Order: sequence, then C-alpha cells, then structure tokens
Amino acid sequence: MLGRRFGIAMFWLLARVSGALSSIRRFERAMNAVPESGATGEALESITAQLKREVRGRSSRVLISAWEEYRDTLVAHREPDGSTAMRNALRPSLFFNPEELGFAPGFWRAVPGLFVTVGLFLTFLGLIAALNTMDFSADHVEAH
Repeated sequence: MLGRRFGIAMFWLLARVSGALSSIRRFERAMNAVPESGATGEALESITAQLKREVRGRSSRVLISAWEEYRDTLVAHREPDGSTAMRNALRPSLFFNPEELGFAPGFWRAVPGLFVTVGLFLTFLGLIAALNTMDFSADHVEAH
C-alpha cells in the first residue's frame, strides 16, 4: 500500500519535472531563433507566436505568461549608430525564477526532513518502551 503511494508520488513528480524541462527547452529554442543582430519588435512577436504554437501543458502556459509579462517591460532604445535595440526595464530574474514559475521543489524540499523527524521520533518511542519493560532491581537488571 505504502509502496504504491510512493510510486504514484514519484510518477507525478517525474511527470511534472519532465514537463517543466520540455517547456524550458522549447522556450530556449525560441530564444535561440532570434538573430544575433538584436531583438526587434517583430522578433519578439515571432518568439511569442512560436511559443504559443508549441504550448503543451501547464508548464508551457506558465512560461508563456512570464514571457509576456517580461516582454511588456522591454523598451525600444535608439543606439548611437542609428539602429534600434530593445532594452529591459526590469531584470528577467523577476519573471523567470523557479519559484514564480512553479518549477521549484516546494513541498518536496521538506520531505527528507520529515522522514528524519518521524524516524527519530519512532526511535525514541522504541527506546522508552524498551526501558519500561526492564526490571531495575537492586542486584540485577533483567528484561521481562
């Protein structure tokens, strides 16, 4: 029974992690498709369109939402050579961090500590139970 639940929990975690990784890889491919000459307004729209075409699951929707919020902070800036470049008004880390995207371990980070806590608690209960069954008479110590 416990093994089945553990298996289900691990399968769920693996599916969630693999979904997040595939979403990140699709996002990375879309970003790498932008030419080195710089990101223009048209290039940003093509990235958004490509991301929306490849939407698969909750992780992709969250990543697209973060991209759209970040894209709204980009400002066109005229360079000294006459070209126009997009500059960011806010740092990308405000939008693309694991906690905000829901890609961080969250509750799973605390699970090993919970197992250690329960193990220590049960160990001390066992020691107390063993001490209660012992006979501490004056001449000898004997277990019942």
